[in-house]
Amino acid sequence: MNTNDFVFLGLHNSVTALRKDNGQIVWSTKLPGAWEFVTLTGEGGRIYAASGGRMHCLDLASGRILWTNGLKGYGYKVASIWLTGVGTAPTAAAYEQMRSERDSGGAGADASGS
Repeated sequence: MNTNDFVFLGLHNSVTALRKDNGQIVWSTKLPGAWEFVTLTGEGGRIYAASGGRMHCLDLASGRILWTNGLKGYGYKVASIWLTGVGTAPTAAAYEQMRSERDSGGAGADASGS
C-alpha cells in the first residue's frame, strides 16, 4: 500500500481511508466511545486518532485498532495531536537559527528586538 495514494478522514466517530484518484473507500473503522469530531495524524504506518476523551492507534493499511488509551482524568474536549519530526513544527536547528537571527538583529528579530 502506497500511503501517498490515500487520504484519511476523521469524521462521524470513524477513521476512513479513501483513494485520492477516485474517492473510493478502502476501509472505515468506527472508534469506540468516539464523538462526531475525530482529530488525526499519522506516522510510520500508523494513524493516531483522538475523540471522545480517548486516543486510538490504527494500522494505516487495514484500519485495525492496535491500541486505545482512555486518557483517564483528561476530560472529553477536542484534542490536537502532533508527532515530533512530522508536520510543520520547527526542528531544533530551526529554533537555533531563529534564536541566532533574533540575537544578531537579523531577519528573525521583531521591532522590539525580542
